[in-house]
Amino acid sequence: MQVNFYATLRPIVGGKTADVPFEPAEAGGLVRDLMIAIVSRWPDLREHIYDETGGLSRQVAIYVDGRNVRWLQGEDTVLKAHQKISIFPPVAGG
Repeated sequence: MQVNFYATLRPIVGGKTADVPFEPAEAGGLVRDLMIAIVSRWPDLREHIYDETGGLSRQVAIYVDGRNVRWLQGEDTVLKAHQKISIFPPVAGG
């Protein structure tokens, strides 16, 4: 599955878009499963994706076809093949 990464996450994965070894039908098809596959491939992303309790960090934004998973079913959002996945790190500034 292709995943788009933004800002400070790009150097960790080596570019804007990365192929993640994940097929929704095979791995249960949930955002949770995709995040496990991503962190397995790039362990340095763990601190950006998860909080200290092991849940999705409230600071990271994960979008499926332009919709934030927080307003869908969170980690239980079902994924389908060919959906556009984007992950944004925390944004700060003023």
